[in-house]
Amino acid sequence: MSESTNTPATLPATERDNTVNPRQLRSAGFVPATLYGKGVEPQSIQVRTVDFVRLYGKGIRTFKLTGLPGGDVVVKAHQVQLTAIKQDVLNIEFLVPNAETAAKPGKAAQKAEAEKPAAQEPETVLAGA
Repeated sequence: MSESTNTPATLPATERDNTVNPRQLRSAGFVPATLYGKGVEPQSIQVRTVDFVRLYGKGIRTFKLTGLPGGDVVVKAHQVQLTAIKQDVLNIEFLVPNAETAAKPGKAAQKAEAEKPAAQEPETVLAGA
């Protein structure tokens, strides 16, 4: 019954009209969102609240946004801003993963390990020498 987290869930999205107040957008049933990433121009978009909440509530964090002018794009829900009491979705930040980084996981960890100074063993002092 649970969906695979490796397969992105399809989520319809449209370009957002920045002249519309986000409160009006939310009352119309949409959530304002931002699409960004390395080498990607930040873009204001909107998604239907019920669609996002349904998928996000199932634990899905990777989405295939459809209906955007540049074509379909696979993203991760990087940050979701919620109201304090009702836990309503206020805003979403979708991150477009860098293809180069995604293909080589752990590269940053390997670089950090290589830059660490080698641990020196303490000198032992022999008694009576």
